[in-house]
Amino acid sequence: MANIFPINKVKEQASKIKTESIINSIKIIEKWHNHYHEGSLKTDKETTIEQSYNNDFFINILGYRTKPNNEWTFKPQPSTIIGQHPDAILSNSDDNNVYAVIELKGANIPLDRPQRRAGNLSPVQQAFKYKPLYRHCPFVLVSNFWEFRIYQDNQLDYEYWTLDDLIDPKDDYIKFKSWYYLLCEENFIGHNGKSNTENLISEVRIEQEKISKIFYQEYKDSRLELLRDMYKNNIKVRENIDLGISKAQKIIDRIVFICFAEDKGLIPDNKLHEVIEYAKNNPYSDIWGVLKGFFNAIDIGSEKLDIPNGYNGGLFKIDEILNDLKISDEALLKVANLSKYDFEQDLSVTILGHIFEQSISDLEEIKSKVNFQDNIISKRKQNGIYYTPDYIVRYLVENTLGTYLKEIEVSIQNNFRLKEDLHHKNYEKREKEAYRKYQEILRDIKIIDPSCGSGAFLVYVFDYLLAEHKRVGDILGGDLFSTESYIKDILRNNIYGVDLNEESVEITKLSLWLKTAQKGKKLTSLDKNIKCGNSLIDDASVDKNKNFNWKEEFKEVFENGGFDIVIGNPPYVPAEMISNKEKEFYKNNYKSAKGRINLYPIFYEKSLKILKNNGKLGFITPYTIVKNKYYMDSRRFIIENSRIIELIDFTGTRVFDAAAVDSMIVLLSKEVVKEYNYKFISQIKNFERNEYVVNMFSNLDILKNEDLSFTVSNDKKLIDKIYKNTVPLENIVSFKQGIITGGNSKFLISEKKMNTVKVITGSDFNRYNLNWKGQYLIYDIDQLHRPRTKEIFEEKEKLIMRQTGSYPICMIDYNQYYTLDTVHNGRLLDKNVNIKYILALINSKLIRYVYEATINEKGKTYAQVKIIYIAKLPIKLTDKNKELFIESLVNKMIKMNDEFNRLTDKFLNRLTSSFSITKVSKKLRTFYDFTFADLLKELKKNKVYLTLKEQDDLEDYFIEYKNRILNLNEDINFIDNKLDEEIFDIYDLDENEKLIINKYFE
Repeated sequence: MANIFPINKVKEQASKIKTESIINSIKIIEKWHNHYHEGSLKTDKETTIEQSYNNDFFINILGYRTKPNNEWTFKPQPSTIIGQHPDAILSNSDDNNVYAVIELKGANIPLDRPQRRAGNLSPVQQAFKYKPLYRHCPFVLVSNFWEFRIYQDNQLDYEYWTLDDLIDPKDDYIKFKSWYYLLCEENFIGHNGKSNTENLISEVRIEQEKISKIFYQEYKDSRLELLRDMYKNNIKVRENIDLGISKAQKIIDRIVFICFAEDKGLIPDNKLHEVIEYAKNNPYSDIWGVLKGFFNAIDIGSEKLDIPNGYNGGLFKIDEILNDLKISDEALLKVANLSKYDFEQDLSVTILGHIFEQSISDLEEIKSKVNFQDNIISKRKQNGIYYTPDYIVRYLVENTLGTYLKEIEVSIQNNFRLKEDLHHKNYEKREKEAYRKYQEILRDIKIIDPSCGSGAFLVYVFDYLLAEHKRVGDILGGDLFSTESYIKDILRNNIYGVDLNEESVEITKLSLWLKTAQKGKKLTSLDKNIKCGNSLIDDASVDKNKNFNWKEEFKEVFENGGFDIVIGNPPYVPAEMISNKEKEFYKNNYKSAKGRINLYPIFYEKSLKILKNNGKLGFITPYTIVKNKYYMDSRRFIIENSRIIELIDFTGTRVFDAAAVDSMIVLLSKEVVKEYNYKFISQIKNFERNEYVVNMFSNLDILKNEDLSFTVSNDKKLIDKIYKNTVPLENIVSFKQGIITGGNSKFLISEKKMNTVKVITGSDFNRYNLNWKGQYLIYDIDQLHRPRTKEIFEEKEKLIMRQTGSYPICMIDYNQYYTLDTVHNGRLLDKNVNIKYILALINSKLIRYVYEATINEKGKTYAQVKIIYIAKLPIKLTDKNKELFIESLVNKMIKMNDEFNRLTDKFLNRLTSSFSITKVSKKLRTFYDFTFADLLKELKKNKVYLTLKEQDDLEDYFIEYKNRILNLNEDINFIDNKLDEEIFDIYDLDENEKLIINKYFE
């Protein structure tokens, strides 16, 4: 359990509350306290006491208002869309936009214990069931009249107060004041957006982010200085820089642990400072010599240093190679200076995890800065490291491990009849037997992150398991196991990790040690569970140093069938960063390794192989796993060897700051089911607030897709009908990409010269319109990166299509323009088909609808129309008369669009030449949508000021052109709609089907 509010900040603000202003509130709580200890509160039913509790705590003390106040902030028993409701909500007079749901229980009901009622949910679980029912609901409040809890976005972390706390006079009633400061109406309810209590979390996060950036820069600089010093003073490091990096990182890890341990009270405060000062004042020893002794004392213990037991675990274990190195005082002082930061308040384990992940990515940069190697690819790119955001980590753990355990718990509850005979006298006996059985399974569960990075997933797995152990222990009435025992069990028996990067492995261990360190208790050794190796290669001839045999390394796991849970963010490593030797191995050993190899799809296959039957897999990977043609075999393996539970499409939502690719969460269960439905979440506006679209699709729909794409259209029936009796576009038109120059500025010029050709880009044309901008290309096939053959461009007539965009935009080129790679060039394969008929189909609503429904590029940051995407578009051939009629409409469209551009350009040219305007703004290009007043404003921006007579003349000219252009635009829209109607009829759509497509574009 972690705090959700910054303790010191809350105390600082709460201490400003005057004690005399809260005395009456304390007296009210004292009555409840007395009723709990000496009265009948423990036996009173919640329904008999609930109204009194609400009036005293929420109305009288915290200041909320109920109806008939028009501006109410407390509402009991609110209705919901599912019929069930929380006991109350806190809101600003809005039933949908609330600040908290409230769940109240009797004083004798533990908040984490399953209730004897349908569903067997605990009060906390019951409260969280209501949270998603509201558009905005940042907090959950749960109370049993004795204990009061506030949760935010998960069931693990919360703040709590008991009646004892709320009347405790210590530090001038600071516990009550903290509770009151966070929950009083004035702070908890937002009157214009977020509340003060919400903002407190946001402000602290911003402040922590600011501090962490400053800390990381110092962390990074001190590590660099340390490594330079080691390089300068040690021949071993000069001969082996990887050794130097490893040892420098170990020193940094030790210092960070000491700083953290001091601020958490695990080691006496300022002990590192004392040791450093002792060394500085000792003429017979340097700082490194004294630090080595200090490290040893932390390892084995020292009464003299007030560390009686030592922490062991491997982090401080004697390292002879490290101890033999020479390190200057200056370099070590800079590292030790990290102790000035507050590791308890400002640098939590989670924030340090972010810092550690970044530190991995900077190690290659360090190499270059120490001048060992130039022009290297960073490990972040080479090994595919990206830090996974906390909300993604939490979601994946809760929907793999959480779901898996819940299924087991429900199964055991059913076996022991805990959902029936709820009031039978032997219920408690059955419950204890059931939860002892569940506890056995909980203690033996195996979770692996096969590319563990900084250990973010494993740290949250630890939190989840520890909370679950404590919950079960409470249900069993306080079992024999202590928190220390839980911690050791989880680290030794439940959590596993592998990573190719040695620094990642050590940082994962450090993250887990920081999370689990207890005063006077030795650190748990993690060497048997967190290992360095190549998760995908077990052949020493391919990877001599990092080959990893799963069944040998984790023998006890595979003797019992494999892992229960595989979770993580596998590395994105493209083909150009993989050696030929490794590619050959992957192709020979993995069905997923076909075409252009990337490592992350192979991780799906390996992970399903190491997962036991009915185990769960949860990954966040690039979106391309869903559709990319090179990963079809990976999708086939997934479909044939697992059941898809859920797909979450983050298209258009930036999950990773450093990554340009869109992301996808994939949740799988290792079981083979012939027919099932899976959840598909898309169109995400705010994932944490549940603002997205949810659809259910059948796995059989995937099998109907030729490329086994996981994307399925909502209107599958309509899509299937459109495809009926059609031929793929690739059978009629062959598209080729345009020229890749390798540097446009070197090859593009604005005047004709020797060996130049007219060139266009995607911005030079639109649907039914082409406007060459006067640009030329120096066509030197020896210098251009990918020149393409002349035949592609010199067709008598060819289709040109934009490469950038979320749907196809097409035109015909009769002028043999050359194109850059932002344009696809289409040569007609079947000369019997009218090229203008094909143009009309590609530009139609119908084809755009099919494309967007099946390709799903809409909303992407870098949406592209790829040739592989358009290849299968359904082309319905028709008779010659219909083709000719469509051609006549296309001719009108091209002619009218040409006239539209001519009129627009003529007006703008007259305007710019008459008033010396040097640049036409994007806004001014649509002057025909202006009022005359708008036009004058735009002219003033260009420092053009007109007399009244000049304004009269210009207004007449403006109105004339505006009317001509708008009338023409109406004609264009009329013909465009006529084309769409004709194409609907060609594809035999009925009125309802036409309506579906037309509504899609509204």
